[in-house]
Amino acid sequence: MSRIVPAVKKAEAAGSPVRLDQGKPLNFGNNRDQGPRMRNGALEVAQPGQGVSETELLVHDEHAASCDAAFAVAQMCAPDWPLPLGVFRAVGEPAYEALGRQTEDEERIRRGRGDLARLLAGRESWTV
Repeated sequence: MSRIVPAVKKAEAAGSPVRLDQGKPLNFGNNRDQGPRMRNGALEVAQPGQGVSETELLVHDEHAASCDAAFAVAQMCAPDWPLPLGVFRAVGEPAYEALGRQTEDEERIRRGRGDLARLLAGRESWTV
């Protein structure tokens, strides 16, 4: 589970939303000189040039296989953090129903269509 450590002034955080642009760092602050970075499983504010490399800032990837970063960014909220705006996650996964249908089709091919009368007359049925 991610923790979020607020470390930005409330006035700066509230006035500068974070745009979630694919492949770009999540810069915010009055001069767009701050950004979140993951450190020890938590988001924290980092400022490049103050002991922090720009490569340490979180870069938005809405297509990431893991949802961890998107979940952490979604937890950022005012007044301690700027409000993130944009697409948090966009992955092309099949819907639950489609996976269920696919499993049924595969089992029907593997086991055959099935016979309800045989099933009811079999040893795995009972009378209530």
